[in-house]
This record gives sequence, C-alpha cells and structure tokens, in this order.
Amino acid sequence: MGSAVTLQAAVAFPATGGTYLLRWDMVQDGVAWFSGKGVATSDQRVSVSAAKAAFYGGSMDLSRVPTSLGVGQIATVPLRVQNLSNFDFDSSINLSYHWYDGTGNVVTWDGLRTPLAGIRINEVRAIDATVQTPAATGTYTLRLDIVREGVTWFSGAGMQLAANTVIVQVPPYGATYVVPPTLTLSAGAASMIPVTITNTGSLSWDAPFNLAYHIYYQSGAVLVWEGVRTDMPASVAPGQSVTIDAVSFATIRTGNRQHDVYAQLPNRDDGDFTRLEIENKFMMFEW
Repeated sequence: MGSAVTLQAAVAFPATGGTYLLRWDMVQDGVAWFSGKGVATSDQRVSVSAAKAAFYGGSMDLSRVPTSLGVGQIATVPLRVQNLSNFDFDSSINLSYHWYDGTGNVVTWDGLRTPLAGIRINEVRAIDATVQTPAATGTYTLRLDIVREGVTWFSGAGMQLAANTVIVQVPPYGATYVVPPTLTLSAGAASMIPVTITNTGSLSWDAPFNLAYHIYYQSGAVLVWEGVRTDMPASVAPGQSVTIDAVSFATIRTGNRQHDVYAQLPNRDDGDFTRLEIENKFMMFEW
C-alpha cells in the first residue's frame, strides 16, 4: 500500500485534429475499471494536430566529389547537405549512394551509410560521406541519395539526384600487409620481422621503393617517423606479393618504466603512397 510508480504510457491519439479530454484510468483487465469502483480519474485537455504528410527533400553541394578513385576504395567525400524536408533528421536518416555503369545499369544500390541525424529543417551541414567504389575499373555514374531507413529513399519520394561521373581505376600506389599482430621485445633488443606485402597499385616496385615504418605512442603522438628502410629483394610487379624480413627497431626503456607504442607499416617518402594505400596494420611493442 502507498507505493508509486512512474510509467512511460503508450497513447494512440485520434486521427482527426482537435481538442480532446484525455482521462487516465486504471483497469484490471477482464474485471473492472477503477473509475467504475468509485476511484477518481485524472483528466487533462490535449490538443491533437492534424496529421501532416512527410515531405522528403534535401540539397547537396557535390563540388568536391573526386573525378577519379581507386578500385574498391573506401573514400571520404566532403559534402554540404541541407535538410529541405518538413521534419528534423533523426537517427533513421542516412546519406548513401547508388553506382551505375556506362549503360545505366545499377552496379551498387545500397551504398555505405553516413549518419545525418540532428540536421534540423533548412539547416546546412558539412558532412564527410563514406563511399566505396565498384570492384572493377571503368567509368561510372555516382548518385548520392538520402534514405529514411525502412521507409523510403528520398529520390523515390521525388528528390532529384545529381549525377557525378567518376573514373574508377587501379591507383598508382597501393599495398596491403600481413604482419604479426603483436610483438613484445626486450629493452635494447633488435629483431627481424616477417612482413608479407602485396602490390595493389599499378606501379612496379623497383628502387627506391622500400619498406619502412612509423612508431606512435598510444595517444597517437609520433615517436619515430623515419623508420629504418628494408630493401625489396626484387622488383614487385602489380598484383605480386613478397615476404621480407623487415629490419625492426630496438626497444627503448626510460628508467624502470615500459610503455606501449605502435608501429605503422608502410611507408615510402612520397606522401601520396600513404594517402592512397589500401590498408594499414599496426604492431604493438613495449618500450
């Protein structure tokens, strides 16, 4: 007796707009309403707005969409998106895209999603869209679209889509790596680390292509940028793989403390190689 509870009550409001009396009443299902037993109800006036059909609209600044990208590349594309709908975007609203080949056939319909939640009516927001290119080279049409998950694509509700022509090609610089996931070295020790590298670019790797590394603290701060170089044992053509014993670095101890640091593979001096590479692997060392 005398206990209280707070509930999130489910209410189905009338379909027609107007002012109504909402009367709260307890019920013992199949037995009786409390009001029928003389218990007072709690009444309140409620104004119900007429249902408004959703309007799906948006505008996008696509001026920074690249004209060429690598095969199967997951790229970040900077956009500006404006909400022209008659509702604020919630977590069900995402940015996506469709890819079409040269004959107009759909190559990819359900592209990767980029959240648009929180964009209010008429608000313009800068968005970094995540886009993955088709797996084959060619000239494609990219159409960015907005989707209300489980309900509709905005284009299906009448929003016009801009078409961007994108050439998908094998990038000059590309590599994937297979490395030991974790290495623990003693202070002052050096080691040879087996690394398998696959050339996923269009250039053959001859001199001066070398394997190197960067070392980071766990915080992300750089400890060593110019890692020791390891020469390629031979020319590596596009599509070929090679396993080499990379020259590692000695661990470093300061006093009696040891810390975790990370080594990033590759790198080559050319910054484009870092920017266009397919995958980075990390190794953790104690120092």
